[in-house]
Amino acid sequence: MRRLAFAVVACLLALFASAFVLTSARWSGHFTLRIILKLPDDVDRDSIGYVECWNENEARWLCEDNSELNHGFTPAYRSDPDADLVSVSSGGSSDVLGFSDSYHQPAYLVLQYRYATDDGSGSPHRVCVPIPTGRGDRTTSLDLTHGGG
Repeated sequence: MRRLAFAVVACLLALFASAFVLTSARWSGHFTLRIILKLPDDVDRDSIGYVECWNENEARWLCEDNSELNHGFTPAYRSDPDADLVSVSSGGSSDVLGFSDSYHQPAYLVLQYRYATDDGSGSPHRVCVPIPTGRGDRTTSLDLTHGGG
């Protein structure tokens, strides 16, 4: 009888310990990317939009696409004369002990803009903007005054 009680207690302890060790949390959120912009005077500031790309191939494809498609491009949530603040999605998972934490974020933003014209026409131009790695809010810069797009 003692052996049976010991075996039951050992099994229960193993069950609780494994539940504690194997528990993981998944989360999703966002961080703010501040993009310091140097733009030529003839860029229509209101035309600037951004879209997230999770890898370089996706970003490169979107930059080389000459279509007029604007789907997915959204303006910065705040624009200052010299910078845009863009909300970038992120996510991850972590176990109780922190041995297998993971963190995921897009690798690039594609910035789309148009040059100012009298009639509001003009084809869009796109530039790949690498997103700095790390955690929390970040800053990067982009200079389009030297033919960057």
